[in-house]
Amino acid sequence: MEITGRRVQLVLTTDLRRGVSYGGYDAAQAVSLIEKLKLKDDLIMLGPVAYQQLHNVYKACNLFVCPSYAESFGHPLLEAMASNLPVIAADLPVHREICQNAARYFSVFDEEQLADCAAQVLLDAPLRAQLVKAGQQRVQEFSWDAHVKGLIELIDQTLPGKNAQ
Repeated sequence: MEITGRRVQLVLTTDLRRGVSYGGYDAAQAVSLIEKLKLKDDLIMLGPVAYQQLHNVYKACNLFVCPSYAESFGHPLLEAMASNLPVIAADLPVHREICQNAARYFSVFDEEQLADCAAQVLLDAPLRAQLVKAGQQRVQEFSWDAHVKGLIELIDQTLPGKNAQ
């Protein structure tokens, strides 16, 4: 696939094949569509990636897209921002909470909006730089240490006898 003369490839951390069920999802339709649209050369299907190698995937990409339609938190959004990638995400409250102004959003299941967002970010260097900078600032708001400390404080508050005066 080309966007104004630039070859674009989609990198997936799955390997869609006929006859394989992915958590109950039958990939046959997706494989048929890829074949029908002749997109096989435009896709890089890595399959599962070990967490220790994930940074290499981020490093090799120009853009991170999170099309999830349901999400509990969205660690990959933070990983992508920490890897200096511009982010495009489905417009979910949790995605907006995590990324705020560090992402472009598209309506869930709207592939045309997703494509428009991707093209805009890939073609607009100042926008890309703005998203990367906002992402760098945003990831500073998250800390495992602070998260664990908050959980410990919450647990302490709920222990019997802690609230009794």
